[in-house]
Order: sequence, then structure tokens, then C-alpha cells
Amino acid sequence: MMARSLTECALTSPAPAPTSFLDFVRRFSTTNACIEFLASWRWPDGFECPRCGSSESWQLRSRPTWECRRCGRQTSVTAGTVLHGTRTDLRIWLYALWVFGVRHTSISALQLQRETGLRRYETAWTILHKVRAVLSESRCGHDARKRGGLPAVTQEHLPKVHLLISNLKTWLRGTFHGVSDKHLPTYAREFIYRFNRRHLRDGQKLLGAPRCPHPCGCLRSRAKPQSREGAHVLPENKAATAVVDASYLIHTTWGPGLLESACSIALEAELRKRGHRVAREVRVPVVW
Repeated sequence: MMARSLTECALTSPAPAPTSFLDFVRRFSTTNACIEFLASWRWPDGFECPRCGSSESWQLRSRPTWECRRCGRQTSVTAGTVLHGTRTDLRIWLYALWVFGVRHTSISALQLQRETGLRRYETAWTILHKVRAVLSESRCGHDARKRGGLPAVTQEHLPKVHLLISNLKTWLRGTFHGVSDKHLPTYAREFIYRFNRRHLRDGQKLLGAPRCPHPCGCLRSRAKPQSREGAHVLPENKAATAVVDASYLIHTTWGPGLLESACSIALEAELRKRGHRVAREVRVPVVW
């Protein structure tokens, strides 16, 4: 018979993220410590059964799973996240999440393999790409702001776009030594995620994301965007990724000397070629 223990899971607040490498090693030296940390983020007010809402449960000793005493439903602490069904050591997962957030230049799969002792490069690559694939701008307290509309405002911000694309190219070459066209949107999503959180403390970027029910601000699968008035509306993160991807292509093809007006025309044409509905230099009313 499987051994079980009754747990109250009465965690009043999520555990804070590690503040240093030594703090990480001290706190996550065992798998049980990782499970406790994940549970504190998933159920900060105590376990709640997703089926019946009961707060009483048994914790299985053989795996990170809680069983409801009332209805018998078993819920894994990793269910519904990028860790779902993983066979990789949870210590490696938490290290990947932590170092992903604290390093300003990110981490490559080869670096993660060397630092964690993983036998296969593919495992490290999969872990990092699972995290990148679910990064979202709709969580972690980030408020998106739209700029532009009037031609003068658009022209004012185009130099900043050029600078941003240049920084993206430097980041890709310096950290990953180049990426393929297939995975460029994924890396661009990570770059946007990091740029929008550049003023946050390292511990808040991923493991310590504010107002987040999971150990990572974006571990849950993202919901499909709602359409308005019958039109398909891209979520802000996908729209930004599409623009950055197209801008990067134009920048690398024509170089940094392209006139801003020509750049905006080329960007519009490239986005339309990819099936997006685009309006360039749209006038909007301004109340002074």
C-alpha cells in the first residue's frame, strides 16, 4: 500500500525567490524542498481541490501529488505548468527558472547542460524552450502601452526601434551565437519579456513574479485571445514578436542606413506578406 501523510498545506504566503547562488543551493538542496516551494506558490492559502474545493488532503510520499480527502482526486503540484509530467530533477528545473531570470543576458542550453550536469543537450534545450514558449505580457503585473499613431510621433520613435533591433542582434549573437529563422520568434519573445522587466529586481522576473499563482510568472498555458467584432486580434506579445521578427529581417537585409520612411513602408509590406492586417501612420484624435 502506498504510504501517505496528512498535510494541512497551510501556507500563508508564497516563499520568496533566492537572492543569491548560495541562497539557492541552501534552500533547494533536496527534491522535497523544491516540492514545498512549488506548493507554496501554487496554493499560497493552503491546498484547494479543483474538483470539490475541499482544503483537506493527503500528500503522497512517492511523488509531488496531493489527494483530496473528500473526493479522492489527485492533483500534482506541477500539473498545468511547463513542469507537467517531467522526469527531470525538480532541482534542475528550479535552477533553470532562477538563472533564466537573474542573468541579464539569458542562458544557453549548452551553459545549462554544463552547470547542471545533464547528460543530454536536448534536455537542457527543451527546458529552456518550454519556458520561452509560455512567456507572456498579460501576467506578472506588466501593463502594455501603445505609442505612435500620428506621423510625427511615429517618426520620433523610429530611431528607438532601430536601437532596439540593434540591441536584439547583439544579444542574439553574444549569448546564442546566432539562431535559426524557425526559432527566432521564440527568442524575440524572450527579448521583449526581458526588456519590459529591465527595471525589476532579478528575483521578480521569473521565480519571484508578483501576483502570480505559479513559481514562474508564465508557467500556465496561455488562453486563446478573444476576437472583437468578428475580427481576429493578435495578443500584444504575439504582435510585438511579429513586428520585431519582421524588423530584424529588414534590418539584416538592408542594413542600418535605410531611411526611416522606407523602413516603415518595408515593415508594413513584410507584415502584410505574413497575413497581418496593418495600418501605417494612422491619425488618432488627441485631446489637449
